[in-house]
Amino acid sequence: AGTKIVAPTTLTVKVAETDIAGGCMLLNTTDNLNMTLCHFNWDMAHADVGQTIQPGGRLGYTQSTWIHMNLDTGV
Repeated sequence: AGTKIVAPTTLTVKVAETDIAGGCMLLNTTDNLNMTLCHFNWDMAHADVGQTIQPGGRLGYTQSTWIHMNLDTGV
């Protein structure tokens, strides 16, 4: 099923794109930073658009042995 992906901080799911290769989620932190995570196993995703995930909360599982992660201000 892959490796469990958990939230490192409080995150709100803004976009979940299953049609992008590897699938990506755009999340926002409480500090208004954007976090993008890609390469989910969408059959095992546990977060929906608009949902807030607390630290340690499960976002889903990896599709492979790695994920892409980006953190930025969105500016």
